[in-house]
Amino acid sequence: MASLSAAAHAAPPGYDKIDTVVVIFAENRSFDNLYGGFPGANGLANVSPDQARQLDRDGKPLSELPPVWG
Repeated sequence: MASLSAAAHAAPPGYDKIDTVVVIFAENRSFDNLYGGFPGANGLANVSPDQARQLDRDGKPLSELPPVWG
């Protein structure tokens, strides 16, 4: 361990400018529900219909959402 350089432990540039980190989470919420509208987030508003298609376990498009799989 003594052979590790100081650079291996240096914080990336800009980390010294971070004052506070806030973690927001909620049970049973999607990323887009919580963070999709944040600046820089690529939320569902930017998703094409092909990207939003829900697929079953066999890769076939779902016509409606199925019951929860156990």
